[in-house]
Amino acid sequence: MPLQRIIQVTGHKSLPTHMGYNVAVEKDQELIPEKYEGALAEKKGSWPSPGTNWDDDPLPGPDADCPGILVAKPHKMDSSQPMTFKGSHGPYRWFVTRQDDLATLLELCPQFLEGRYVAVTSFDSGPLILTEEQKASGWLSRNEIAYSPQVNLLEDSRLKGVSVGQCAGYDEWYVFDSPHDLGALCDGNVFESDLSAGKIWTFVNYDAGFALHNPEMSDLTSLFWKQLDWIQPESFVADSSAFLTFVSRNESIFVVACNALKVPGGKS
Repeated sequence: MPLQRIIQVTGHKSLPTHMGYNVAVEKDQELIPEKYEGALAEKKGSWPSPGTNWDDDPLPGPDADCPGILVAKPHKMDSSQPMTFKGSHGPYRWFVTRQDDLATLLELCPQFLEGRYVAVTSFDSGPLILTEEQKASGWLSRNEIAYSPQVNLLEDSRLKGVSVGQCAGYDEWYVFDSPHDLGALCDGNVFESDLSAGKIWTFVNYDAGFALHNPEMSDLTSLFWKQLDWIQPESFVADSSAFLTFVSRNESIFVVACNALKVPGGKS
């Protein structure tokens, strides 16, 4: 077992145990993938969580053969801590919520996908591997990015083209009003990248580190905004264990999504 940082996290979903993740070694203790944690640790020297006080004292690791593991234990958030956050970046408006997930967004606000095309850059923390049924329905995969056919909203408010079954946690979707080819997924340290067009970095797998509302995470979120600025999707969704992040430059879609998830500040 290689030396790595272990982070105890909280959330309504479990960290995946494949695609670079390690199996949890204690109840309610989950491991951040080394390839993502290492990049942030190298850049930031820590893995802060918004509104959380961290105990960063080195503690004995769960594996007797692997001493010196750093265990970070967040104290529980009190009930007064905000559950939702909102902001803007250029033409984009965004909200971050601790309360909901992508499946809930699809159920309560299917309108944001009506007539759109989805590019999936992360499914359960890795590339979406298409089933034969998905391929037959028009899904395509290029360079580890999956592309949907045009999504339709049926009379019973169900979506045709995507489904809740395509939500697994650690999901990342870019939404467009026409078909797009994003390029290829990248692997490595995003902080060493020039973020050039055609090279796609996933951000959802940084979990609590990808926090648009947290100024301490600006080194990472500024890279996200730089990538979004050249991709220019209509909307973006990231669903991690820590947060659901929704970004859109379509004002009416943003308001509908806010109202559906009861994010304060939505309009009637």
